[in-house]
Amino acid sequence: SDLLTVCLTEKTYNNTNIMINKRSVFFALKKKKVLGYVKKGGHYLKHAPEFQDDREVILVAVKQNAYALRHVRKELLNKREFMLAAVKENGNALFFANQELRNDREVALTAVTQNVFVLDYA
Repeated sequence: SDLLTVCLTEKTYNNTNIMINKRSVFFALKKKKVLGYVKKGGHYLKHAPEFQDDREVILVAVKQNAYALRHVRKELLNKREFMLAAVKENGNALFFANQELRNDREVALTAVTQNVFVLDYA
């Protein structure tokens, strides 16, 4: 039987009935599919709005193409931790950082280490 059929059936473990939430299973399968698309082309993120705030999906997309950040929820672009992770994947992500983060020494240095040509954005 296939994974979906197995996941959607009731299982017994230590005399405890566990019903796997269908929505969670479908979301996980969709996320896997979206990850495959954005890995090949970061711009595919624009076609998956429900994943535009999913850090894992975004960072995979950014690694392939920094311009995927055009399709990310704007509040993420203002978060230092997120932008630091993004510039580690692709230095060009610095282009999408706000001025405060561009002036942040660690963020800028990480971006330049990844791609020396982003000095113009710092």
